[in-house]
Amino acid sequence: MKLNIGCGLEYKKGYINIDAFDRSVADQVMSALNLEFEDNSFTQVDCVHVLEHLGAGKSIYALAEVFRVLRPNGLFFLETPDLKSSFKSFLKGNEDQRKYVMNWIYGLDMPGMSHKYGFPEELLERMLQESGFVDTVIKRVNTDSMYPSLRVTCRKSSSKWHQFFTHFRKKLVEMNLVDLNDQVDVIDKESILQDLFANSLTLCDIKAIFELTSTSSPKLGKLYLETSIDENLVTEKMVQNYLSILEELDLLEFPKVMIHLFREMPVMPGQQDETFDAVKSMCSQSIKKILSKEEDTIVELRNVSKKIESEVQTDIFSKAVLNSISQEQLALGAKAFAHAQLEEAITRYRDAVRYNRDNILAYWNLARLRVLNNMLEKGKKCYNITKTLISSMQLKIQRPLVRKLETEINQIAKGNQRHIEQPVLSLLRH
Repeated sequence: MKLNIGCGLEYKKGYINIDAFDRSVADQVMSALNLEFEDNSFTQVDCVHVLEHLGAGKSIYALAEVFRVLRPNGLFFLETPDLKSSFKSFLKGNEDQRKYVMNWIYGLDMPGMSHKYGFPEELLERMLQESGFVDTVIKRVNTDSMYPSLRVTCRKSSSKWHQFFTHFRKKLVEMNLVDLNDQVDVIDKESILQDLFANSLTLCDIKAIFELTSTSSPKLGKLYLETSIDENLVTEKMVQNYLSILEELDLLEFPKVMIHLFREMPVMPGQQDETFDAVKSMCSQSIKKILSKEEDTIVELRNVSKKIESEVQTDIFSKAVLNSISQEQLALGAKAFAHAQLEEAITRYRDAVRYNRDNILAYWNLARLRVLNNMLEKGKKCYNITKTLISSMQLKIQRPLVRKLETEINQIAKGNQRHIEQPVLSLLRH
């Protein structure tokens, strides 16, 4: 039995033809992200010009579904636009030709027809390898036309761990533990999944898996161990202690506790990574105490959890989550600044640097606000921090920003403050 994913108007005889949007010839209406077939159902799966419609994050889960439903050694055939050749065609084409190439790269403004991502050859090869496919061959076809493509053939390996991870991913989607419409969430959790996979290969290192997820996402760790039990990879007795602690941490919404602890750490400008590692280490020590049956530690964590009044909705502690919170506070600070609500703006910008010690725009705007509030020494300190953080950037970006900053400081020294009465909104505009 063969499967044709995203058939559109191309009906293939001898296949089950599915499409998520076009019902014209499809045998079934079905998403590539949720294939309603049993494991190992097909000898071949075709996926022609589908991945580019999904985007980078969703494509990871689509490839997992293809791997799941293919039989071991089954053939996977896919095509997607060839970006390198497309860009070459665009550059050498006339105006009409460029229009065709642009449609080929970006798709059409119709349901299911827009392109959300392009896959360079090396990225496509890596994604297939990480999904468990082998014997990958990638060819460029139609390179001289307006529609150049990458044509790929590969086969499903017999890896039991890759098959297990397809089940785990499916559960993540079914239980809404990954937001496929949020690429940051997908990529953030993909980093954890890749580490989990590496530890699974070493005879399912349960302790390492526990340590990894307890200080990043206990909810994912809990589901991972439960899935491992369901699939007879481990016994319940082997993981019982770890599982009970992950359940407790999940109930405590431990990632939110970690975010709270991070926020309350002393703010050392430019020390985002060091502060993140310090919080991870501190929480890791607490979890070791819980493993050692020190009841006081779990009581302390429960008390901290009860005190937190956080509107942050997350089940993961990561640098990306912290940066996202910081960027939201930055935007709210800019809004308050623009409306001359200076105290509110200061509060927001201070929160922005509490979540990201490397947030240059927050420090720069705090410098302006301090000066406008006649807090010149504090303003000078914030300008120095801004300049120090800028100095770590690439020279091409750094130099114009330093010139802009020095001009601003010189104008303030001359008593001119009109140029700092609005927020700095972007480093790229200066």
